[in-house]
Amino acid sequence: MSKPVPIQRYIVTIGLGLLVAAIICLILGVVSATMTRIDSETRKQMVSEGKKFDEAERLTPAHSAPAKTPTPPTAKDEDAFIAPGATVRLHMEESDSQVFVAADKASYDRMLKLMKVSDTAGLMKLTFASQVYIVKRGTKALIIDVGMFSTEVRIMEGPNKGESGLVKTVWIRKL
Repeated sequence: MSKPVPIQRYIVTIGLGLLVAAIICLILGVVSATMTRIDSETRKQMVSEGKKFDEAERLTPAHSAPAKTPTPPTAKDEDAFIAPGATVRLHMEESDSQVFVAADKASYDRMLKLMKVSDTAGLMKLTFASQVYIVKRGTKALIIDVGMFSTEVRIMEGPNKGESGLVKTVWIRKL
């Protein structure tokens, strides 16, 4: 006959089993949340591109999907390759007549925050404090430095001629 196993051993075995089950549930939860986020982002992208989201399309393996035909570059794609030293025009899509130019990085960051919440009074305060100045849309500028999101320019015409500052990179247009 075998000796009876103490109750503590059963408790430890059950506890370890529950711990392993909890870890597996946690991992599956993280994977599920990630997949849900990816599905959500895919849907948003497809909607923004004007496509309908088809559940069957999502379930189709990627290798069986037809190859996408490359699209020719658009004007915005070409504008992304502007190098320092180039002469450009400033073009702010949010405005028909003006472009905001920030004097430095801190002013640039503040300007973007205020623009995001449509705080025109805050933007005017930055303008009166000479932290942001306004130029006419289409003003010529010289590229000093290009970043992913901001570009440093020197204004080449108008009342602010000679001033330098930061603008959003997407506000730059080739001549």
